[in-house]
Amino acid sequence: MKLSIIVAADRNNAIGKNNELPWRLPADLANFKALTMGKSLILGRKTWDSLGRKPLPGRDHYVITRRVDDLTVEGGDPKQVVGMSSIKEALLCCREEGVEEVFIIGGAEIYHQTIKDVDRIYLSRVDIAVEGADAFFPEIDRNLFQQTMSMRYLKDGDKHTHDWYYQIWDKEGV
Repeated sequence: MKLSIIVAADRNNAIGKNNELPWRLPADLANFKALTMGKSLILGRKTWDSLGRKPLPGRDHYVITRRVDDLTVEGGDPKQVVGMSSIKEALLCCREEGVEEVFIIGGAEIYHQTIKDVDRIYLSRVDIAVEGADAFFPEIDRNLFQQTMSMRYLKDGDKHTHDWYYQIWDKEGV
């Protein structure tokens, strides 16, 4: 089973402010959708809340939370959402179900706990420094990962608010 992280971060690794993305990049969101469609997602409870407690269509969601019994689904197909008490439990469930690729989609604590275990990182590096950010992606260990692709995208007014780079980082030897 392949384990991947997908994340958008600013120059200082900020990924959020007040439980929201601090930029608007529709092309990045479209890429997120294309990469994760039909896949299983592991996410923390705060990230789940930021999605409006509604599953993204066409994807299974494993929400990591200390209070599994309190997990609420407020729209979409509730069969696509499973509360889990640990990342290890979610990964075991995915393996048992024969899942080919699992995406870690946040938040900060989930990224910090999994970054050394993933095979690939899909990183959208946004050319901005977010003031007052309160969630951060960990540093990528360049002894473990090498950048295998980078593409630059330019802001275009209201649609894409910032320049950004789409990067793929692969674990050495994978």
